Amino acid sequence: MEIKKNHISIQDVEEVLKQELPGKKAHSRMLPEGRSLEMPTEKFAKVKESAVLVFLILKDHQLHFCLTRRNRNMKHHPGQISFPGGRREENESTMAETALRELEEETGSDKTKVKIIGRLSELYVSVSNFIIHPIVGYIDHEPEFKIDPEEVEELILLPVESFFDKKNIVSIEIDTTSGKLNVPCFRIKETIIWGATAMIVAEFTALLSELVHPKVKYSDNGDISPE
Repeated sequence: MEIKKNHISIQDVEEVLKQELPGKKAHSRMLPEGRSLEMPTEKFAKVKESAVLVFLILKDHQLHFCLTRRNRNMKHHPGQISFPGGRREENESTMAETALRELEEETGSDKTKVKIIGRLSELYVSVSNFIIHPIVGYIDHEPEFKIDPEEVEELILLPVESFFDKKNIVSIEIDTTSGKLNVPCFRIKETIIWGATAMIVAEFTALLSELVHPKVKYSDNGDISPE
């Protein structure tokens, strides 16, 4: 994998988050078969709102994503890899509040130490009827974690740059609560990231693709192709 400079910096991330977001064009790259990004139009459909924190940690001079493996007894997306997050509470006026609260509850990280640097495009997840609002936060050191075992089975830190390596982008068959499903995913070592989390990462990497692969462009349908 060719990096244009030493490593992607948090300043790079802050700059690209000021650009127009690719949204569904990037999300569609990691959309599982048979799923839709479109919200329901039925007048009785009540979509739930949630927020996740795309939590960036500086470790060993590189940015890492902080991800969690959800408890296998959770109602929604059991056992899947996700960013810390959850449903918005009535007393929360912003999605950043929700994302930071969930981070602290799930991982034990001190939310007051996290700098919010932007947000990504909202994403509708049909299988759970949630709209997810991804908030991007940063901390310049690895925090002291204390996971909540009722929600989190495992905490996973993965280098952001590993998600740009084409060898780590594959399609596999997985077992879900509704049966077997073919899904595009990121496979980093033994960790499989698919579904909404992969779609959020796909938008993040699309924004930074010019830094990592300066001769690679995204086509109108979200695929990667040489310039």
